[in-house]
Amino acid sequence: MAILMCVDYDLQARYALLVIMAGGVWSGIATSMASVTTTFADLAPEVRAVAIAFPGSATNLGNIYGAYLFPQASAPKYLLGFGVVSATLGTGAILYATLYLVLRRQKTRRDAEGVPETDSGG
Repeated sequence: MAILMCVDYDLQARYALLVIMAGGVWSGIATSMASVTTTFADLAPEVRAVAIAFPGSATNLGNIYGAYLFPQASAPKYLLGFGVVSATLGTGAILYATLYLVLRRQKTRRDAEGVPETDSGG
């Protein structure tokens, strides 16, 4: 969506794309929190606490840098801002896919070795 916003300069189309993109980004935050919570459920409480806090703190960084990515001087294209948003979303998708594959491989290895999935952490 952010890439389309860099190409299309019609304000109504950009606004519609922005609304769709924002909904996707915000739903991704909730999904990542749920994924982290279930992925790290069997680990020590300290590990879970850090793992759950990281996505929340990382997503709130957007409030800091977001104001500087869309300066009035770059209007109406805002190529820097939408370019960074596109790169961030792409990086997140790659990281989630990588994490999924790594965790699936670890689960397959544990199942083959007969290691139980739960770890009391204590």
